[in-house]
Amino acid sequence: MLPLAGLRAQLSGMESALEEAFQKSKIVEYVVVFKDRADFSKSLPLKTKNEKAAFVYHSLVEKATFSQREVLAYLALKNIPHQSFYITNAIKVTSSVEDALWIMNRPEVAWLFYNNAIKMLD
Repeated sequence: MLPLAGLRAQLSGMESALEEAFQKSKIVEYVVVFKDRADFSKSLPLKTKNEKAAFVYHSLVEKATFSQREVLAYLALKNIPHQSFYITNAIKVTSSVEDALWIMNRPEVAWLFYNNAIKMLD
């Protein structure tokens, strides 16, 4: 674990809820969102709905596979629990603050946020 003073300085770049979670627990579940996004602003030269859906799906998977590869390799190497999401180009991770800081400082990462429980309205 990092010394408390050094940890506070490094955590300052994190979302506040994630920072608080790491101050309370050694292992936290959070979501890593990547910068790279598929661009579908141009009109697709495809005729059918199935062709368009297949194109969009494959584009999203390709974009996420490429942009997540370094972080996924790190997580696999360290045997850190994770789940990749292609549609949003994100990874759910359960790790220590040291691992979160390594991920947060990657150039391909946009931000990390705490994966807290959401209470539904009654």
